[in-house]
Amino acid sequence: MSGLNKEWCKTILPTLIAEGKLEAFESEEEQDIDSRLEEIADLILTEGDQAYSVYWDSGGPGAGAGVESIFRFRGLYFLNTEVEGVEGPFPSLDGALSKAFFAVTTATVHINSDELSAADIASRLIAYDIADEEQHRLTINGEPWQINGKNQVQPYSG
Repeated sequence: MSGLNKEWCKTILPTLIAEGKLEAFESEEEQDIDSRLEEIADLILTEGDQAYSVYWDSGGPGAGAGVESIFRFRGLYFLNTEVEGVEGPFPSLDGALSKAFFAVTTATVHINSDELSAADIASRLIAYDIADEEQHRLTINGEPWQINGKNQVQPYSG
């Protein structure tokens, strides 16, 4: 599934073809943008930079772990989620971020961003389902943080 903006794809496609990033259309009949959305999405994921990622692991089998990310590609931002696939573009990281990227549970393991500081990320997090007696540890930009039983995010105190 792709939530890429088709108008944006139509404008970027000739450039990607001219740069040799994508193959040219073989015929006039093939020039349907819908047939190229997956290729453009793949290019965003392979050539873009991860600007923000949330890694989670529930510890359960099957779909118990994953990552949802925001990629920066040619100055624009694109969501990549397990449910929706690639969506965008968005003009800024803040434009691409949604409440879902700030929701944390006991399954949240790591959050990384090359644009936001750990403290900035922590100040935006909304903790869910952390029991009163629990403390949940996670890393933000490689730094240890914790969510206490009152759903407050704070630096890890050991």
